[in-house]
Amino acid sequence: MNRRKTLFIIYALSAVLAHRVSAAGFFSGYTGIKADLGFADASGAFDMQLKLHSFFAGQFNLTKNLIARAEFSLRTDDIIDTAVFNKTRADFKVDELSLIYRRQFYGGTNFFSAFAGTYEPIGSDLFLRRQFGIESISSKITESWLGLSGSIVCPLFGIGVSDTVCFSEAPVAAGGYLYVNRENPDNNFVLNADARFACAYQYFILDAAAGVNSPMKTKNGAGQDVILLVDSLYAHAGITMLVGNNYTPLGLFIQAGVYDLPIRRGSDTFSFDISSIYLLAEFRMRLSQYQAMFAAFSLPSDTVSELLFIRDTLGFNFTLCNASVYLGTQQFEFGIHNTLSFKDKTYIDMPNFIGLFSALPTIAVSPYAAAKIGRGEYRSMVQIRISDLIKNSPAAAFECSFGYKMQL
Repeated sequence: MNRRKTLFIIYALSAVLAHRVSAAGFFSGYTGIKADLGFADASGAFDMQLKLHSFFAGQFNLTKNLIARAEFSLRTDDIIDTAVFNKTRADFKVDELSLIYRRQFYGGTNFFSAFAGTYEPIGSDLFLRRQFGIESISSKITESWLGLSGSIVCPLFGIGVSDTVCFSEAPVAAGGYLYVNRENPDNNFVLNADARFACAYQYFILDAAAGVNSPMKTKNGAGQDVILLVDSLYAHAGITMLVGNNYTPLGLFIQAGVYDLPIRRGSDTFSFDISSIYLLAEFRMRLSQYQAMFAAFSLPSDTVSELLFIRDTLGFNFTLCNASVYLGTQQFEFGIHNTLSFKDKTYIDMPNFIGLFSALPTIAVSPYAAAKIGRGEYRSMVQIRISDLIKNSPAAAFECSFGYKMQL
């Protein structure tokens, strides 16, 4: 069965199931589409490009205590080069498939889950929102405008099970995960075991996880076949923390994570890829209807490639926004991101100030607007890279994005 037929069947089944269960009031979900418009190719020459991204996420309450969740996304290549009505290459991804059994007991609620895909990863505030019903606390500079998870510090990716307890006497949750994936250079199956703790108090919110993973090899060091060989362990960890809340005059938001940290017996030192470390610190201020946020970040290149406002791995950002602007009866949010960033640099390069500015850094200004329309939210953004204008590359200096996400 080819990819187009598979994609059609999955979306058709989701639509049929959503229609049937929503009639009984047991379905909720989101769907959205985003368009990215650029004006230059990799060399900086003028080349208009339009790429589309869409997603569907649904929750099906099959019984009182049995919940099914699904999230799919689709990304196209440039549809201008291939023409809208011709074949265009598209990448389809299953972001999450999960089945959750909920059981209440004295003192809390237990959630046992079987999942496939990226399940409530650290870095996203999805786990916090689902467990505690809080508003989103993620940084505006890591918003994707698409899907539910956003930026990922430490992925819980693969096929496996989890068990989480949310306590009723305090806003605290804890759990464990056991899952298998193949995210390693040798393409071996990797067994992962993680522990997680989260809390959501009025002025302090935390979501943290840590675990180990081990490649399950079928060949030994001499290249001979074996039934199963486990000869190495790697650690990973991630944290999201907010001191304050979305309405306090001052707040501090921190995200940090590391992945594939080797654990060697008898070793007092660690050796790992610095570029895989995720660091984001954001100081937040609120004055009446205005919000100001200053952020410093050092992010993996894979993370940056998925972000909307950030183009480089190391940098600083200042955001000013107002979410309560009225034009007539319509409420808007207006804001602007101002970013200074450095390509292929990490936090360890910061002491070498002269080296950072040996090449022109990326200087970007990104005004955006958002408005609730109908049952959804419309967003638009124009990014102007002043550094490309200085380098006399006007075609590469402008990009636009438009998105609409609707609740079903």
